[in-house]
Amino acid sequence: MRGWLCRRKWKIIVQDYISSPHAESMRKRNQIVFNMVEAETEYVHQLSILVNCFLRPLRMAASSKKPPISHDDVSTIFLNSGDHHVSARIFHQGLNARSRNRAHASPVSTSQLSTSRSHLEPLTPASLQLSKIKNL
Repeated sequence: MRGWLCRRKWKIIVQDYISSPHAESMRKRNQIVFNMVEAETEYVHQLSILVNCFLRPLRMAASSKKPPISHDDVSTIFLNSGDHHVSARIFHQGLNARSRNRAHASPVSTSQLSTSRSHLEPLTPASLQLSKIKNL
């Protein structure tokens, strides 16, 4: 077959696929995954600010001679923020790695995401996006 004929047929095949329902659902899915990664990135950034700018300085201040706040108060206010920050970072790294490797692996399934997220708190930006994926 001639090269120009192959290119023409290939162009028709690609155009047909681009307008197919499957391609549209994949675009929606990819947009949701992208939004999820973006939201999780922002969430981890905000937790970093909380831990680095507030939690750690207040813990250090609670150990001073004239503490502005007690260790118990710091623990009550920030409860498990440090642990939650570590868990969110681990989830974010896994989500990033999975979305980067998506072209070479099977699509991200909701069971894989929920399994890796099961040890974290339920109401985060990513969990809200995850519920949208489950409804697709």
